[in-house]
Amino acid sequence: MPSASSTTPSRPSTPVLLAVLALVFVLGVGWILHGQRQTEAAHAALEELEAHSAQFTRLDALLLQVLEAESGARAYVLSGDEHYLSAYIDGRAQAGDTLAALRTGFAADPGALAAVDALAEPVERRWLSLDQLVAGRGSGSVEAATLIAGSAITTDIRARIEALRAPVRTRIEGITRASFERSGQARGINSVLGVAIIALLLVIGGLAWRQEELRGRITALLRTENARLQAEVDARTAELTSLAGYLSETREAEHARLAAELHDEFGPLLSAVRMDAVWITRKLPAEALEPVRGRFDHLLDTLGRVVSSKRRIVAGLKPPLLADLGLAEALRSLIAEMQDLKGAEVVFDAPEALPPLAQPVALALYRIAQEAIHNARRHAGAQRIAVTLAPAGEEILIGVSDDGAGFDPAQVRAKGHGLAGLALRARLLGGRLEIDSARGRGTRIEARVPLQPAG
Repeated sequence: MPSASSTTPSRPSTPVLLAVLALVFVLGVGWILHGQRQTEAAHAALEELEAHSAQFTRLDALLLQVLEAESGARAYVLSGDEHYLSAYIDGRAQAGDTLAALRTGFAADPGALAAVDALAEPVERRWLSLDQLVAGRGSGSVEAATLIAGSAITTDIRARIEALRAPVRTRIEGITRASFERSGQARGINSVLGVAIIALLLVIGGLAWRQEELRGRITALLRTENARLQAEVDARTAELTSLAGYLSETREAEHARLAAELHDEFGPLLSAVRMDAVWITRKLPAEALEPVRGRFDHLLDTLGRVVSSKRRIVAGLKPPLLADLGLAEALRSLIAEMQDLKGAEVVFDAPEALPPLAQPVALALYRIAQEAIHNARRHAGAQRIAVTLAPAGEEILIGVSDDGAGFDPAQVRAKGHGLAGLALRARLLGGRLEIDSARGRGTRIEARVPLQPAG
């Protein structure tokens, strides 16, 4: 099967995606700056347009003020009604204000400012002529002369105002035309930038879609590879578990064979040697035995210890009471033998009656208890060890607690195989092993195994 690395599709280049994103960012910033410049230019053009329009309006207002004052004065002369004089009377001050505003508006244009100053002179003369017209009401000759002179002055005022309006009108038209041109250019630039950004966004979308597609393919490949690896791990685990079970059975069988040989062959030989030694001591004369009696006593004592050691070794290799009297009695015998040795006090708690146990279950629980007690005595420095055996539903529970030094289970698992071996014994029978320990507060090892072995 090809490896995952040979079938994994190539991913799009990250630098390409970053470059496209950077380009989109640059274009976006350029678009914003261009829009800001266009806004500022439009605002400036609008302010300038408003200023010129205001001057244009003031020129029209000045001409209108002169014409309304002239009409009002003529109406008064013809009708004698004084209410017609309001436009003439108020117009002088209004015209002065309008001229002052024109001077302010044309302050930056020396030529236009000089033309406004020149315009003020005929406007003043026009009001003086209107003063004469109003004052000479009823005198035909004065009225005629004043009207003729005033018309000439008004014509001059109109011409001067038109001369000032012409460049203002031209400037307004230029500003309007330039604004339309800038607007057209802005539309073009905005269109180009918009199309470019949209195109780049489409490119980014395509790259993102491709990455997502590749991610999905990679995920599928990884899932397939993980499933294959998991199946392989499960198969290897099953093989190792089967091998561990086989090795455990083989070891127990070898223990049983060695126990049988020690009991059947080595045991009788030791008994025969001891009996011969006793027979010799009885047959030798007292005067011949007396010099070596100490040696014979030591020999008999050593033979007795050898026989006891042989029995203990045989019991360790194959518990003698397990098959005949059951797990509880076998554990009581084991604990009784350990009580004869110097070390921790071992107590045992079990109910009067236990459910029948399959031989593999009984042997596994016996070995777990034996190993746990051995570890507590030799490595934990325990002073008291408690062994508990009890049914728990469809399971049988055995627990070994001590008041020893305790340990960190994670570190011990990493360094040795003792606890792993205990856990494996329980797992081979479909059970589980739990360890509760910490430095300075003792240890509790608890195994739960089905009454009938799994499988």
